[in-house]
Amino acid sequence: MAGLAGPDGNARAAGREAAGWPGAGPAAAVAVLTALLGWFWILPATRQATGPDAASVSLLDEVAPEDLQDAVATLDPSDPLVAQIRQRRERCAVRLAWVSIVRAPKAAAGSIRLRSGPYVSTAFSLPDAPRRVAIPYPAPYEAGRGTLAVFRAGGAATLALMPAWQVPPGAGEATQPVTWRPSARCGRADG
Repeated sequence: MAGLAGPDGNARAAGREAAGWPGAGPAAAVAVLTALLGWFWILPATRQATGPDAASVSLLDEVAPEDLQDAVATLDPSDPLVAQIRQRRERCAVRLAWVSIVRAPKAAAGSIRLRSGPYVSTAFSLPDAPRRVAIPYPAPYEAGRGTLAVFRAGGAATLALMPAWQVPPGAGEATQPVTWRPSARCGRADG
């Protein structure tokens, strides 16, 4: 029988067949490590990003100090906040967040207004391409969490938060819990 060690010196060939494929040990070790990595690192991160808590909370992106002038241009000019921002010379006197708005695919035309804390934006027509608008944080910046509201009329909208918030069509108010990562960037001398 082929593969059995006989008196003619085929012991080495029989040993290879008994051990399995060459390199199977390292390949098995890599497979086990990959499975452990997935189990302990990737799956919990996926669960966190798509779980019920994370699906209902979105992350706001902070306006960088060098973008403050462009951000202020998207705010309601009649709001006292705008005058407060323009009067202050410090780059981080008022912190703002970016929100991108866009009309949902195949949705009817419509408009939205954003409420973030006491601030209420002007009405924005829902654009076909994402439009970035600034809002003040809906709660004290240091809190790192709050609630954003959308008053909508007409078509469905998508707010490009992380993850995106799909606002259904119709009239009325929709709310979304949001979080942000407070930064000490403005506490440094270089601002």
